[in-house]
Amino acid sequence: MAVAHKIQPDEALEILRRLEPVLNAVVTEQKELRGEVQRHGEAIARIDGRLTEMSSKTPTIWQIVGAVLGINSGIMALGFALAKLLTH
Repeated sequence: MAVAHKIQPDEALEILRRLEPVLNAVVTEQKELRGEVQRHGEAIARIDGRLTEMSSKTPTIWQIVGAVLGINSGIMALGFALAKLLTH
């Protein structure tokens, strides 16, 4: 069975002094990443809002059918009008 090395107070203090800058760098990096994640979340929310807005503006099948029938009726009316003009 292995016995753990007992750290002396001076040695522990030296280890903590060496670790402090590294830990500060990790904390700083974590704060930067948290801000970046928040910015990405806001960008995704904006994109989602735009997609929702676009989907609410898309026509329904009945609107498309009505438009096609209206265009076809107009074309037929022009055809009949031209036929009547040309027969006189």
